[in-house]
Amino acid sequence: MPTIDDISAGVLRRLEEDTASPVFWNLPLEIRPIVLEALCEATLITGQPQVKLLSAPYTLTPSQTIQPAPAVIFSNHSVLAIIRIDINNQPLHKVSVFDLDMANKDWQNDLPAAAPNEWFPFGLGGQFGIHPQVSAPLGVTITAITNPTITSPPYTGGESINFQSEFNLGLECYGAHAARIKEGGAEAEQAMQLYETFLSVMTELSMFAIRRDSLRFSRALGVASELNEVAKK
Repeated sequence: MPTIDDISAGVLRRLEEDTASPVFWNLPLEIRPIVLEALCEATLITGQPQVKLLSAPYTLTPSQTIQPAPAVIFSNHSVLAIIRIDINNQPLHKVSVFDLDMANKDWQNDLPAAAPNEWFPFGLGGQFGIHPQVSAPLGVTITAITNPTITSPPYTGGESINFQSEFNLGLECYGAHAARIKEGGAEAEQAMQLYETFLSVMTELSMFAIRRDSLRFSRALGVASELNEVAKK
């Protein structure tokens, strides 16, 4: 598993700096925080890294649509959001409340069943909803998106990064872009090419996640936002 300084070294090489004793950029005060910025940006785009919350098995509460947040959500501050729920190793379909309302406005009055057909996120506190409600307690496995690292600054560089090696190229390009863009002018323009490489890598990697999760914000899914056309007489 790579560390922050593994990515930092790649950033410095792209900046043509000495990886052992950089001169122009400060490793602990500039490069390492930039690498953390790259990690957070990658998480927002790809919905990675993910981990199964196995330390505390979760049981669905009968006759209840909105389920309480798993205890691990509050005990482990590295967890950002629930992304997947499995029943007997089979993923439960993920929807939104809007989808449920469009399909059946009285879906909340459906009778409880042995197992739900779908689930949906609810709020920002780790709660989620199921449809229909369950008639008896049912055990499920929950997978969540986690922070790339939970260490607070200042960073030593030895912090582990929970990303696969396929992310390294994009992370290094983002770091070099963020370091160069502060110079402005032609240097900033050239830095944007590195940012485009970062976005390209993250887009490609996020394609794998779309097959698992349909509801995620990703550059790989949907269309770019544009201004509405102004009608002219």
